[in-house]
Amino acid sequence: MSQKVKKTQKAAERIVRGIPQNPEHIALVDGVYKKVILNMQEVMKDGVTVSNIVIIVDTTMRTVGKLKTLSGVEKKALAITVVHKILEVSEMREEDRAALKIVVDMMLDPLIDQIFAIAPKLYGKVKERCSSLSCLRGTTQ
Repeated sequence: MSQKVKKTQKAAERIVRGIPQNPEHIALVDGVYKKVILNMQEVMKDGVTVSNIVIIVDTTMRTVGKLKTLSGVEKKALAITVVHKILEVSEMREEDRAALKIVVDMMLDPLIDQIFAIAPKLYGKVKERCSSLSCLRGTTQ
């Protein structure tokens, strides 16, 4: 893994860890979560499964991509947080949740990178000078 990739992953991890401590971040996560759930009602009618998790990640990325004030690392961190919240809140057997959590923990980060690499314009341009989620005020309405 290159130094640049490691640095980006560490930055995303710092943002994800800071989300629960900041009310603005919590509101942003909740707003994106609600939009994704609303858009995914038909796909998720049977819950979150291994077969629909990629669609959920894609929809989350598209939703986050509309937030023009975020950097790429912030968008990735937000997408990861929202996908984890979807897993936590979704009704499923605990064994299925544990198995899916393992898959998501191992594959979500590289999956987001790969999906973005395939079609970067589809997931929203990145604002280059925004360095924190605090620059998001008013973007979730």
